Amino acid sequence: MALTADALEAISSMVEQASEGRMVQTMGALFTYLEDKQLMRRQRVSPRFVHCHPANRDGYGLNAMDCHSLLRDISACGWNWAQVDAVACEVPGSGPAHDSVLEFNVAQQLGSGGLLPTVEPHTIKLASLSCSHTNMALRLILAEMAHESDSLCLNGRLNLERVRQHDAQLYEASQSGLQWRVICADVMQAVPKLASLVQAARARAPAGPPHFEHVAGSVGW
Repeated sequence: MALTADALEAISSMVEQASEGRMVQTMGALFTYLEDKQLMRRQRVSPRFVHCHPANRDGYGLNAMDCHSLLRDISACGWNWAQVDAVACEVPGSGPAHDSVLEFNVAQQLGSGGLLPTVEPHTIKLASLSCSHTNMALRLILAEMAHESDSLCLNGRLNLERVRQHDAQLYEASQSGLQWRVICADVMQAVPKLASLVQAARARAPAGPPHFEHVAGSVGW
């Protein structure tokens, strides 16, 4: 659905309210509004098409070692879909927004010492605002990267068949991807501060059951 002037006014108002206080409550109401107006959808997306938003973790993004640690912990405790609350935004196929996500993720990969898989420009469809480490753990599996979990590896590298034998649900997640709440690109372009507010709201949310990214000791937002 197109972003109307009325919808933009309502979204901007809620974003300002979130900036001033009651952030978690207001952002929850905003997500409900976006879904009602068909400006946010739920979609399962292959991990290879989801990359880290430049605003993720205040611009810090991914910690490559945490991604591998997370995968080891998931291997030990087992995959659980209920632990996943994934939020992302659409990325246009070209233009400044696409280039920003591409450059950020290429820099992350180049700085990882070979721990993260390469980034192909045509794979940038979504930019993650949460569950970025979880998605990257699944990308590690798809790329069959070097890794230290004996139960998931063959000759020191992740192996899809070994993953399937060890944990069928983890294998399924690597193939089908996470279920994402996807904010449309028009909203993100019109209200650029929304990305950082999503991050801040998740950081301030009350503690609940431990999510995968908390189990691994990485920041789960």
